[in-house]
Formats: sequence, structure tokens, C-alpha cells
Amino acid sequence: MDYVEEQIYPASLANDQIFYRILDGIVDSYVPVLDNYSEQIDVIED
Repeated sequence: MDYVEEQIYPASLANDQIFYRILDGIVDSYVPVLDNYSEQIDVIED
């Protein structure tokens, strides 16, 4: 199991890689919100 964790979360991540992963997670969390807005706009347009 340690090998798998090391592949997913290597201990030697640089600061920019950590920042990228955090930012990527935040941006990915906006997708459902934007999908909801898109659906609401489609309903209003129809």
C-alpha cells in the first residue's frame, strides 16, 4: 500500500506542484456549480 500512496502523493512534491494540485481541486469543485447555472439558464431561455 505504501507504494501506491507514494505514487499518488509523493513526498518530494515541490511547492509549485502542491499549489497546482490544490488549485486544480478548487477549480474542479466549480464544475457542478457551473453545470447547475447552465441548466438554469437553459430553462429560463426556453
